Amino acid sequence: MISTVPEIVTGVTRGDADAWERARSLLTDYYCQAHNPRITLFSLTSKFSPSFPLQPQAGVSSGEDACNLRDCDVVALANLDIEVDSDSLDQLFASEPLPELMGQIPIDTQLVDIPLQVFEDETGPLSQVWTALTKDPLVLKPKEAAALLARLRPAALPLFSKADRRPWGEVSDYVQFCLDLHDLLLADRGRLAHQLYYLREALELPEWVSQVQLLQALVFAASQEQRAAEKERLRQEKAARRQEREEEKLRKKLAKRSKKQRKKLAKQQKTQSEAQKAAEAKAKKAQGKESPKAAPANQVKERTGNARHLGGEEPADLGNSRQALNRRGRHVREDDGDDGFISTDPVSL
Repeated sequence: MISTVPEIVTGVTRGDADAWERARSLLTDYYCQAHNPRITLFSLTSKFSPSFPLQPQAGVSSGEDACNLRDCDVVALANLDIEVDSDSLDQLFASEPLPELMGQIPIDTQLVDIPLQVFEDETGPLSQVWTALTKDPLVLKPKEAAALLARLRPAALPLFSKADRRPWGEVSDYVQFCLDLHDLLLADRGRLAHQLYYLREALELPEWVSQVQLLQALVFAASQEQRAAEKERLRQEKAARRQEREEEKLRKKLAKRSKKQRKKLAKQQKTQSEAQKAAEAKAKKAQGKESPKAAPANQVKERTGNARHLGGEEPADLGNSRQALNRRGRHVREDDGDDGFISTDPVSL
């Protein structure tokens, strides 16, 4: 069941000018893709009419209600990488009740005009055809079965690939999906169906482009654009994170190099300091060894200097020089000015 209506569909439904311009741009780009396999599914007509009905091959009477898959149908499906066994499908569509059930789904009728009884659960024609295609003996995948039905009834039945389901939310049942699209086109007096008709006319698209095809093309193109933008955003974020990691790695590398240089410089300074200290210690040691030899000469010199100094100040008239003392006496000066010598030798005394 549809749980989310894409924003582009909501905008087109209410007639928003910006949504219309975006829809025109998206659809123009979408239908300008010459080799788009989704377009080829509906535009590949071979020699048959654009409506692609199941028609009897040449030589088969239409009154026998026999239906055969045409070559152009097989080729169109192959463009979507969907390989089908045409012989098995011919047998299936030729056996009862498939021809009658397919006949209850009008060939050229738009989805919005399909009777509701076609979408009834279990008993409806579409449910029975879907069961026949997806159960034994064919067991087609939902994508393959829906592509086949969209090829056979392009005006009424949608595609059901993952890319077609994702924008609408959690959709798992094909018949319910068709009914939800039918109700969406009819809502508000068929406002969306009218907008899609005017949009197709404004873009001058071929008549074989049905409303359901146009709706799915619009949603698909908008979803792809959004996914591309999201992918680009994630790529930029990844590139930004990678750049941040590289910058952080570079910062760590520079910090490590700077730390290494500081350690090297500190080691050099320590080595120089130790060498300087060793040199100073060696100089002090050498200076200490020279000091005892120089001391006696200095002391002699100092004593000599002192003796000369004292000798100059010693009174000349006292006769107390060392030479006089060695004579064991001393000079005296009398009152009349005569000098005399007094012996201090105990013998003479």
